[in-house]
Amino acid sequence: MVFRYLALRTHLATPDAAARALQDLRFVGVYIGCASDLQNDLLWIKRQANRAEELAPQIATFFNLVAARELFRTLAMAAQNEVVGKVLGIDRTSVAGLIRFASEELNLPSAQMAVTGLDPGQSMSDELDRQRIRLARAMLEGKSPDVELPETFLRDLTRAAVKLMPGLNVKPIVFLLDDYTQQRIGEKVQAVLNPILWQRDAACAFKISCEPFGFSNTHINDAKVDQNREYIEVDTGRRMHTGAPVEAGMRRNFVAGLIDKRLEAAGYKGRVTELIGSSEYEHDTDLAIAIRKSGQGKSFPYHGLHVLANAWSGDVATVLFMVREMFQLAHVDASTTARISKQHQHEAIVSVSKALVERVTYCHPFGDEMRGVLDMFARLARRLLLDGPPQKDGDSTKDVPQRRYRLEVVFDEEGGIVDQLSRLTMSEHAGLLYKELIRRSIFIDLGESRSKDQKRTFRIQIRSSLLPHYGTSLVRKNYMAVHNLQEFCLLLNRSPEFETRVWKRGAEAAIGSMNDLFGEGAL
Repeated sequence: MVFRYLALRTHLATPDAAARALQDLRFVGVYIGCASDLQNDLLWIKRQANRAEELAPQIATFFNLVAARELFRTLAMAAQNEVVGKVLGIDRTSVAGLIRFASEELNLPSAQMAVTGLDPGQSMSDELDRQRIRLARAMLEGKSPDVELPETFLRDLTRAAVKLMPGLNVKPIVFLLDDYTQQRIGEKVQAVLNPILWQRDAACAFKISCEPFGFSNTHINDAKVDQNREYIEVDTGRRMHTGAPVEAGMRRNFVAGLIDKRLEAAGYKGRVTELIGSSEYEHDTDLAIAIRKSGQGKSFPYHGLHVLANAWSGDVATVLFMVREMFQLAHVDASTTARISKQHQHEAIVSVSKALVERVTYCHPFGDEMRGVLDMFARLARRLLLDGPPQKDGDSTKDVPQRRYRLEVVFDEEGGIVDQLSRLTMSEHAGLLYKELIRRSIFIDLGESRSKDQKRTFRIQIRSSLLPHYGTSLVRKNYMAVHNLQEFCLLLNRSPEFETRVWKRGAEAAIGSMNDLFGEGAL
């Protein structure tokens, strides 16, 4: 959804929106949805060994056709927008010049793109789509393709666009590949496309969104994509779960802006400040205290923008579902400006969180096991919050509930966590279960760290949007210390021994002892 917003076409509906987009966006975004544009046509390739290698030229051509089709659609719409066209130098003449370039590469008569009454850019886009459909059929039937494009086609096409449209020197073309993950297209197909994506050229660049463990940095020729030179990884899950005040403020601003833009576009009078408002608990510590005081009693702590933003874990759809549920419960319409009640806000946040938790059970594979791991960890966190001894709040003398929604586990120096779990249990099952917990964003992988005595540790944290279902606060303060991988395997096996050990440490250890265990303290 964020990539759709970054695409230029999203903002070309009105002149005002287009003008704002030119100010806000630093590039001309071209959106490509891998689920709709690549998965159905290419996923079948992975079902047979070596098929991706055999079809590599056709796969590259197919992707080039899809990307070029979306580029021409974007340029056609931009040419029709007076504001955007003038700034970027995109008009019918420059688009026609780019059509001639592409037609030569495809051995097409460019004159057929200038049919009277039809937009040339859209006509070219339609022709590229026809070529894509014919190529997809040829691959399925094992026939020779009508057209074959080199891996450098997009690079050369965008270079030609920059020459014809000088504004693209300032706002370069960026292809936005949404959900470019192995679950959608397969690892080998990804390896075929990687040389196209990670070319270093000033005329265009690529941004991809991908789930954890869904991207392989390999080429079909066994070369590697160098992370330090070819791409930069931004883990939104980690950023949403740092708990840093700066990140929390940015998160609130993003959520408020997201909702307000939708309200404005729908013609609603109300805005976030009026309909949702500030939270009674602007700090998560205060939310935890309120939950502990209420215990099992009836209360509605999950309300207000601060809580809503903290319940958001980086998935735009999740926060929109929560707000939609609030609006339905409170019967909000276009004229509503009154504050949605605390009860309705609370019930909406909890109901969406409950739905996300229940969905875990139906994930394939390991659904029941993942739900069991989540339940054990989250219910133990709630027990520590409600019944565990309070702790000092940093340098303050104030006693606060324990907020332990993160695990920190010591493991060996050699190898990755998945391989070590497999070796420890003499089976791939534990490693695959761990990967699926991370891939499904049930737990957020916060990366490795070093303990105070320089031992290697890995850190995982419950996805914040799952916590309201269990009745905890939303931002972790401390962590559950797990001494080794053997103890972590107790959690993966849903063994009661895990809860017994961790509860004993949380309930009986001297205040501060756990904070000092790994040297990170109560960050």
